[in-house]
Amino acid sequence: MFTELEDGKLILLPSHLYDTSNYKNYWLGICMLLTVLEEQAMASLLLGPNKQNDFMQSILHIMEKQTEDESSNPFWPALHCFMTILDRLGSKVWGQLIDPIQAFQTIIGSPSYNSEIENIRKSCQRITKYEPDPDDDDFVTCSQAVYSFNTEKVKKVS
Repeated sequence: MFTELEDGKLILLPSHLYDTSNYKNYWLGICMLLTVLEEQAMASLLLGPNKQNDFMQSILHIMEKQTEDESSNPFWPALHCFMTILDRLGSKVWGQLIDPIQAFQTIIGSPSYNSEIENIRKSCQRITKYEPDPDDDDFVTCSQAVYSFNTEKVKKVS
């Protein structure tokens, strides 16, 4: 997937093979390729004798980057690539390609991830809680239902 190293940086595929204006589209394309690979092909690519060691590190590196424009942010497609590889290769990935602690720290430290968690929290706070009417005699709480069930069961056994 990558051609070579130059001055310590990975050189991506030749620019005529992908959309150079947007890393999000690039990683969406990589993700699409990964989803059509069978487990054996992916294992050969990432775990075989000529394995692409830098690929998983590239995914983590992309997830660390901050972008102002969410429309070009590659975090979610890169995370999807990561999850696709984990789904296919399972625990074989850990230790050989990446450290699990580093991977999870990268994910939960991402501004995109934290922003999404904050959005979820805000949307959950907007949901109003159901407050029962204290004058409603027919209302039964969960604990009352469990207690009633247990006492009825004990009576039947006796």
